[in-house]
Amino acid sequence: MTDESVRSLLIAARTSDLETIESLIRRDPSIHIGSDYDGRTALHTAASYGNCDAVRLLLDLGASPHTRTIDGATALNSACSAGHDQIVRLLLEGGAQVNPSCQITSALHEAAACGSTECCTLLVAFGSKLEMSDCNYGTPLHCACYFGHAAVAKVLLDAGANVNARMNHRTPLHYAVERHSSNETLTLLLLAYGASPWIENNAGRRPAEVSPENTVTYRILRWLEGHPRSLQEWCRLTLLSAGCGRFVMTVAPVGMRRFLSCAEIMGDTVCSRR
Repeated sequence: MTDESVRSLLIAARTSDLETIESLIRRDPSIHIGSDYDGRTALHTAASYGNCDAVRLLLDLGASPHTRTIDGATALNSACSAGHDQIVRLLLEGGAQVNPSCQITSALHEAAACGSTECCTLLVAFGSKLEMSDCNYGTPLHCACYFGHAAVAKVLLDAGANVNARMNHRTPLHYAVERHSSNETLTLLLLAYGASPWIENNAGRRPAEVSPENTVTYRILRWLEGHPRSLQEWCRLTLLSAGCGRFVMTVAPVGMRRFLSCAEIMGDTVCSRR
């Protein structure tokens, strides 16, 4: 394996030159582990450029989906960061590890930051951990809110992500209102799934205090601070966190009377009419 042959393979992976890829690997089967100065292999390159046929061929010829760059990224990370859901499926079905073994950016973090609901849905279906934190943003839900992706946030919340997870005491709601105060859809989504407007960040500031004052988001948060949730709302949120999902979101606003009570029985919250 020479530097020149590795460069040729990386170029072939980038341009999806299948004939050259096959020729180089059959001549030297170990060449697929060759990489550039960042540790990116041919599989990383093909995945990041969205070349499905090249990815499929590399996997068939023995390329490992587990190889990491010097930053710890796999080909799955590369595909997710670019939103290539077809390649994500190929890699997952080819045995790619969906969860990293240490606290680094996972493929789900990359997909959430990219805003790809398709990639996130695939990763969740293959068992990606929702509460794994990286060193930059926090959980994948933090990532989605940091970059303002409401649709991704809903995918994660429907899958059971903790809406009040902390990263340096900042919740996803802190990120949403501080960076995307005009995105009322994202803020209302988080609140509908139980985001607390009372949690303080490491500077002792609530979400309303990091939101610009001339926004609808700010007025919503200030109103909520003065109007604690009703028992009906707490019941709805409890059912939602138990996995009732869309059913609760659809039914809650219409038929339930306000005289509800919640009783803690052996750790389970039971809601009943009186």
